[in-house]
Amino acid sequence: MPTYLEKIELWLREIDESLCEFISTIKIKQFHNDPSSGIVVITHPYYYDTHISDIQRKQQMDLKKKYSEWEEHFLLLTKNIPSDTAKKIYNSLKYIKNQIELDSGWDTTNIATQNIENIKKNFNNIYRVIELFKSNRSVVFIPDTNSLIKAPDFENYKKLSDNNITILLIPTVLSELDKLKIIHRDENFRKKVDSVINRIKGYRTQGSLQNGIIVYKTITVKMIANEPNFKNTLSWLDKDNNDDRIIAGIIEYQVSNPSHEVYLITSDINLQNKAEMARLPFFETPDN
Repeated sequence: MPTYLEKIELWLREIDESLCEFISTIKIKQFHNDPSSGIVVITHPYYYDTHISDIQRKQQMDLKKKYSEWEEHFLLLTKNIPSDTAKKIYNSLKYIKNQIELDSGWDTTNIATQNIENIKKNFNNIYRVIELFKSNRSVVFIPDTNSLIKAPDFENYKKLSDNNITILLIPTVLSELDKLKIIHRDENFRKKVDSVINRIKGYRTQGSLQNGIIVYKTITVKMIANEPNFKNTLSWLDKDNNDDRIIAGIIEYQVSNPSHEVYLITSDINLQNKAEMARLPFFETPDN
């Protein structure tokens, strides 16, 4: 399964290929001043013909949508890069957006292959930045609340991967457990939730959950305390919705660890749907 970083790169390559193919079909016109008008307009000599076919318009709309979704993830990934790199990337992103919109500039030529070469140069600037984030790969499972209740024994999660794994416990899920322990009307269910909480607390006797403790030789259990920052997440997520908070928390962790394989563990179909929208992979809860 590709990591988050690999998915961002593959996604960008799809946009790169589609945009170059789109531009290759666009006619290029030359601007001429009207000698009888007495007015000289200084502008770039060549420009894209924006009178395009319905098929080309559909291609343009699809490109714009795909690029917009990709850019939201990429900007989250690169929000802390140095200002000189950020400026260069901003210029490349702007250039690519202008090409999608068929906004011509001084570097627009009457040769399609030259225009495509200029587009490729700007994509290459972005690929180089993506390379900076590549690091060691690790498999991380983030279970939702129901998964922890249904499969509290983390040894069962080894069924999902042949690699060493980290089970990451996030604040929204732990908060839901605490709430269910108190308000759920079924006493047996409350006892089950309490057992899960006590199991997690028991790991603390073995070391720091913030740093991670090893259980079952190939499984590390970790806990993070920071709530997701909704100023730096996908725009459609709602901070008052717990499913959205789980998605935002996973994205925040994933953005900080882009070379890790991070999976949501859930059997909740609505949460799976939101994960798919956020381009986060998921597994069904393993049998206990």
